[in-house]
Amino acid sequence: MAKKEFLILAKKKCIYSERIVKYLKENKYNFDVLFSDIDFQEKEFKDMYGQDATYPRVFEIKPNGKKIFFGDCTSSIAKLNT
Repeated sequence: MAKKEFLILAKKKCIYSERIVKYLKENKYNFDVLFSDIDFQEKEFKDMYGQDATYPRVFEIKPNGKKIFFGDCTSSIAKLNT
């Protein structure tokens, strides 16, 4: 069974962004990371996900290429550990 693939919308110097990246690396998941103010602007992020949205936003990439919201750092790790 193929492992899930992910896209992470992250922020530099965010401990939760760092934590999910570390977890996915250690568990050999395929993933890409896009960083705020490098790959996209903070305003775009808030416009798309709401003013209360936090980092990171983890999306599962389905085999057809569709991106489905998977969770934040804590909930994503919990889902992957079950």
